[in-house]
Amino acid sequence: MRFYSSVLNAKKHTNEDLKISKKYYAIFIGLLELQMYIQNSYSQNSYIKTATSNYLPKLLEMKAAAKKNYQRIPTPSSQELIIKVIDIYIKILEEEIAGVRKAMSLRQSRHALATNTLNTVTISAELSNLIKRNDKLYLDIIDPQATDLIGLSNSEMKKRIPTIN
Repeated sequence: MRFYSSVLNAKKHTNEDLKISKKYYAIFIGLLELQMYIQNSYSQNSYIKTATSNYLPKLLEMKAAAKKNYQRIPTPSSQELIIKVIDIYIKILEEEIAGVRKAMSLRQSRHALATNTLNTVTISAELSNLIKRNDKLYLDIIDPQATDLIGLSNSEMKKRIPTIN
């Protein structure tokens, strides 16, 4: 997280320089892709897979066994407590799985947004360069060809111009 804040702080001090902005977003996208790769390959998908294919089914089996025991020998305090604990743990696992999936989705959204911003910055930089080249072209070619208008200095001519219309 410290690296992200360092990169963000550097971005704030660029004064919106387009070249630096392009580099910032390219680095940010690279970091997001690395994070997505690591988390998709190892931790998050592994956690979701383990929780949904191992833990949740085992908890449901345990709950069914506890209910079966309760029906055979009604000892409400211990069997009900076991069922309540299993229900709570199932709820916790489901919330954690939902949280992990939400985090993965958020990261994908951030990646898409950063990619879009990089594309926008790239287009803006190209447009800025085109405008600068066009301004230079205008100053180099067109401006020297345009002659300045010289104001009237003859007082007699100044008097006659309004009567010409």
